[in-house]
Amino acid sequence: MEKPQTKISYSYLKQKLKELRISLYFTISWIYLKLFILYGIAFFFLTVVVYFGTEKLETRDLVKLLEDKHYESVNELEYVMEANQFNNVSFYVLKSTTVLNSLWSNDEIVYKYDRIKENEQSLNYVFSRYYMKRTGGRFLFFIKSDLRVAIGTENYYTVIFFDMSNGLYRMNSFMKIMLCITIGLVILIMLRSIPKLKTLLSPLNEVTQKAAQLDLNNVSKGRVTEIEANNELRDFVDAYHKMIDRLWLAYENQKTFISNASHELRTPIAVFRGYIDMLKRWGAEDPEVLKESIDAIDKEAASMNELVNKLLVLSRYDRRTMQLKKNRFSMDEVIEELVKEFQMTVSNREIKAEKIDPIVVYGDPQTLKQAVRVFVDNAIKYTEDGGVIKISCINSHGTCVIEVADNGIGMKQEDVEHIFGRFYRSDDVRGRQIEGHGLGLSIAQIIIFSHGGSIEVKSQFTKGSSFKIILPKGKLRKE
Repeated sequence: MEKPQTKISYSYLKQKLKELRISLYFTISWIYLKLFILYGIAFFFLTVVVYFGTEKLETRDLVKLLEDKHYESVNELEYVMEANQFNNVSFYVLKSTTVLNSLWSNDEIVYKYDRIKENEQSLNYVFSRYYMKRTGGRFLFFIKSDLRVAIGTENYYTVIFFDMSNGLYRMNSFMKIMLCITIGLVILIMLRSIPKLKTLLSPLNEVTQKAAQLDLNNVSKGRVTEIEANNELRDFVDAYHKMIDRLWLAYENQKTFISNASHELRTPIAVFRGYIDMLKRWGAEDPEVLKESIDAIDKEAASMNELVNKLLVLSRYDRRTMQLKKNRFSMDEVIEELVKEFQMTVSNREIKAEKIDPIVVYGDPQTLKQAVRVFVDNAIKYTEDGGVIKISCINSHGTCVIEVADNGIGMKQEDVEHIFGRFYRSDDVRGRQIEGHGLGLSIAQIIIFSHGGSIEVKSQFTKGSSFKIILPKGKLRKE
């Protein structure tokens, strides 16, 4: 039984061609080859058009030479033709009653000046005034023109056939030579260009090899040789190196984050274990020890819960899963509510509302309130008893500007540059008994940035700090 023949469709072949791995050197060479082919085709047609136009102009010059003149006899007309040496022309003088076309009988011919030696009555029409004839395996091309000639006392119709075959065949030979030269140049360029292409594209091969061997424990192995030339490959290598640097930085940040998180979690766990051991020894019999242990464990549990919640927020942001419930709301009302809450809960520091302008913001009111609360909490923590914390919300031509300023301990300039880093706490703060994990400002920054805003920080050591939250006007309306 014969097996049925499988029909290979065009789409199948196209898909298989796409799956082929083609060298970049061949691809670039093929592009140049196609350019040469297109150039050759365009050059050929342009040459043919110019040649045909030139031959047509020459025929027109002959017609202008002969028409609108009076000849005494046919001999005078023949003398003009011989004097101008028209060796590729057949000239027929026909009776005036003859219709001008490519067919006529011999008895209609009054005079014939023949330098072509071909039977023009058997020509095939091609286009416009162009005609063609095949004889002896060779193609002949003619241009036909009509005019009137006055000979003696009579007007005659005349037909001129201008033979352009020799020039066309000379042009054909020239084009063949040009084609061979072009093909030779293409082959030479392709052969000469492949080594240069290999040198030019060597960074791609190096990047491929280095990327396959890349190890975050030794990122320096992933770097490739710098390119001196100022081109796209240099931009590619620079971008590759920047990507490696970002990977290394992200890896280092991750290690630091895990280390800091472990350290922060280790403290409450150590407290838990210490008080549990103390309860096992004396807690059941000593009510004061029992109460102290329960209060300490409760406090540390609350601190651990706060830390875990902050870590979850950071994790959602890193995984791009943090969801904001945005809507239009009055930011001034949120700030006024926040000020009242702190005025009710904080007694040893003055919380002042400097200026609260009415302004509508498009965003998540809860998270924005949480961000502002972080700045106010920090201002309270780092301000001594009796200090002043000023809060304002200003409508600056549609831009919402929220400022939290204090006259607390302030910061040094090197600390200002790092305060938004995760778990960052300056050396001046670590020596003080100030609670916190160093994550609040990181979370506040994430919230503000997620709303398209920015944060400006001004601080002077021992003089106080000012945090300014700016929500641009373009981000205040619902898109």
